[in-house]
Amino acid sequence: MKAICVAGSPNHLAWSRRLLREVTDGLAERGWDTDVLDLRDLKLPLLDVQSYQSLDPYPDPVVQDWRNRVAAADAVVLSTPVHHASYSGLLKCALDFLVADAFAGRAVGLLSNGGAARGATLGCEHLRSVVKALGGWPVPTQVATCAQDFDAETRTLSNRALIRRCGALCDELTQFTSAMRPPRTDA
Repeated sequence: MKAICVAGSPNHLAWSRRLLREVTDGLAERGWDTDVLDLRDLKLPLLDVQSYQSLDPYPDPVVQDWRNRVAAADAVVLSTPVHHASYSGLLKCALDFLVADAFAGRAVGLLSNGGAARGATLGCEHLRSVVKALGGWPVPTQVATCAQDFDAETRTLSNRALIRRCGALCDELTQFTSAMRPPRTDA
């Protein structure tokens, strides 16, 4: 199974990026192939509405590559910092380039990091409706963290409850992706 794991922060030191690492490691332990995409490096153009609405392939090769990477994945993981009580604009921009059914038949894991524990879930909650609009199935477990959940020296997730929660999210992605795959037809 292959997952595209998207880092949606403009900050290269973002805690949401560290959280994504915990999940990609967990997926690798479960036999997943992970395609980690850092949106900071993608350099997407501004959305051209005429090109988006056209039936032709989007003319920008960076956009085509983004769409192709999503299409090649069996599951998706979206990681975001919480900016102004929602997910990042960088992630919003990238999601806007996807076609309406880009996540169809795919389980999607949601991760966010906020300034405090109470607000950290907002990024995940707002992404749930976007994932559904793109035809995806957000898994029930989401992981929301704040800076205090990480070891300051190693920058690794240190909150044991959240480490277990990351494992549960990886298990759900694995179970739901397996269940949603079409049956094999051996000839």
